[in-house]
Amino acid sequence: MAYTWTILVALLCVNSVLSKRCDLKDSDCLTRWANMLYPAFIKGSTTIKSSDPIHNDIVEAELPTFKYSLRNAELTGMKDCRVAELEYNENSMTYKYFVQCPHIKITADHEAKGDLLGFMVDIKGKLTINGDDYKYNFSGKVETTTGADGKKYIQLITHEVEAGANGKLELDFKNDYDASSSDFTIIQKFLNENWKDMDDKLRKPTVDGFMNIFLDNLNAYFKGYPFEPFVPDD
Repeated sequence: MAYTWTILVALLCVNSVLSKRCDLKDSDCLTRWANMLYPAFIKGSTTIKSSDPIHNDIVEAELPTFKYSLRNAELTGMKDCRVAELEYNENSMTYKYFVQCPHIKITADHEAKGDLLGFMVDIKGKLTINGDDYKYNFSGKVETTTGADGKKYIQLITHEVEAGANGKLELDFKNDYDASSSDFTIIQKFLNENWKDMDDKLRKPTVDGFMNIFLDNLNAYFKGYPFEPFVPDD
């Protein structure tokens, strides 16, 4: 018994030497810690849903001159992302959580109708969106609680998300009404050439739908993981 206790104490001592606890004001240290957790969070578990892929049964958007819906939508590529920045302000109980992705992909069954960047659109079919160097920048309020184990746990209780491609966004949509229409070909070419304007106009409902699920999964993960940021002591 004494031998076992000696080994345990030795292991704890080694761990304390090899790792350090982050100062909660140290964004660089918190970001390193967040990246250490990210793969396990994305993978999920028996009690936490995977965040790659993310499934969303339906997204509906009604904009001033245009409306669209996505059904059976799926977002992939989140497992290859990294946490670009994590900030935590203990005084204001706010956070910033920036995620950078080399490539994301959305597939869905879609319907769209209305005036889109000067084109009258009326389409229905399969949609694929590929985005390069895509960002999801979250900010909002947090709350902390003390668990039965005496440790601090954190939850993200509000969020705003700023998203967009720093690289390029490409759309490939099929039109069940008339896939061979020259007008349809012109519209698709125009939208891909003007992808940034199109993305700015349309992305919010889709991004919000997927990222609400992403943050629900993240909060589920944090419920079982204490907010005690440790990183290797280089």
